[in-house]
Amino acid sequence: MTNIVGAKILEVNIPFSYYVIVDRFSLSGTVENRLTLNWDIPGSASFDIPAGNYTGTSLATVIGALLNAVIVASANFIAPKSGSCTYDTSTGKFIMTVNHSAPFAPAGLYFSCSSELAVTLGFTLDILNFIYWTPQTSAAQYTLTSTKIAMVTGPNNLYVNSRILGNVCKAYLPEGALSVGETNPQMAMVPVNVNPGGIIWWQDPAPQEVFDTRNLFSLQALDLYITAGTDRRPLLFNGLGFQVKLMLFIKNNEQSTSQAGTLGQNRSVLSIRNF
Repeated sequence: MTNIVGAKILEVNIPFSYYVIVDRFSLSGTVENRLTLNWDIPGSASFDIPAGNYTGTSLATVIGALLNAVIVASANFIAPKSGSCTYDTSTGKFIMTVNHSAPFAPAGLYFSCSSELAVTLGFTLDILNFIYWTPQTSAAQYTLTSTKIAMVTGPNNLYVNSRILGNVCKAYLPEGALSVGETNPQMAMVPVNVNPGGIIWWQDPAPQEVFDTRNLFSLQALDLYITAGTDRRPLLFNGLGFQVKLMLFIKNNEQSTSQAGTLGQNRSVLSIRNF
């Protein structure tokens, strides 16, 4: 296709079949769904949250069972010992607890995890990617509460991206972690308005506004992919597909002859191509 002068994402249908908790390597190279409990008298124990989608309550149940298992199995904690996790539906935060008998052998307790998992659980990582637990006055209990609202269902927005069209198309999206001015692959921002298992449907609120492609003379291939939040990696939909309605504006140059016999009078005609 040639002489493309405008492009616009008009409509998308995206299945919420992607997993918020995923068992792959994070952008920093760590296992994305792994929580590692560390203590100062050296020792550590890790557990992986199974990949999938959760509610706050169901995720707290899974984390609590895994945390309790590593506490019970460790010789550094004094019996009776246990770990637990709850989800506060009024605040949207997780509350974790480690109980034991004094004296408390592991002097200092902290989590390490990927930044992606920290965001999902509402944690704030320090410069070393650590999350410190708070010792209680009894010296026999440590607690940890999310510092922010947990994003159990993932980021609030998805993005429709195209490496080929996105970097030449003036899609006026809010500037942020992924977009810097106009040099970014994002072409549409889609709010997540359903729970896992549903279909995210979105239409452009101003279809009459066309994004200039700066005289894209030739289009031989087209790529489209979906990302979530500030994560640049394409979402994996576990075998399901998504639908995108893309409108392209093509400039056709036509020659016509006037009644006075003048030749070569040019007319520009914009034609719409939907995909």
